[in-house]
Amino acid sequence: MYCLQFHLYSVRSFPLFCSAFYERIAELYELPDMATLMKSLNNDVTWPNNDVQVYYLENMKEQNDKAVFQLRFAPSPQIKNLIALFLSTKESQVQNITVQFPARGDRAASSRMISILKSLQVTLHVPPEDVLMEIEGFMEMGQIRFIRETRLSGFVWIDGIQRYLHVSEDPLRVKEVMKDMKRL
Repeated sequence: MYCLQFHLYSVRSFPLFCSAFYERIAELYELPDMATLMKSLNNDVTWPNNDVQVYYLENMKEQNDKAVFQLRFAPSPQIKNLIALFLSTKESQVQNITVQFPARGDRAASSRMISILKSLQVTLHVPPEDVLMEIEGFMEMGQIRFIRETRLSGFVWIDGIQRYLHVSEDPLRVKEVMKDMKRL
């Protein structure tokens, strides 16, 4: 699946779920921790990774106690297209996360994020139906078909290609398409 956007919404019965998800992503991609982000609202800070762009997005219509950050980063040193991560926070706790992948989508980064999400769901004993999320993208082979998935069970790990695929995609056809692309 060529993932375009990933949304994770606050889970009322598990209020720290989004924060735990961000902390895992921050560790993986060397992003600032929540304490540094919150400190940056009032003070100048030194970011741990100079390649990360951090912006504070202010609500011009109304004042509220939520802070919204945008972080832009490359998933690896070889990749030039940046991923945009939007965090809605309240009292240093992440409420919602939106990840926007580059225009062509990102299979590896989105698969890692799905893996983190599934791992957290098991580790924190959160029932899959309580994880409020939405993943949007396109199928990798055949006719281009838009996918909007709202369930974790909609993604399955495929050993042959070492990543998650949407259940509607055929792993053998995806593997053949990848072989053809490598020949070019």
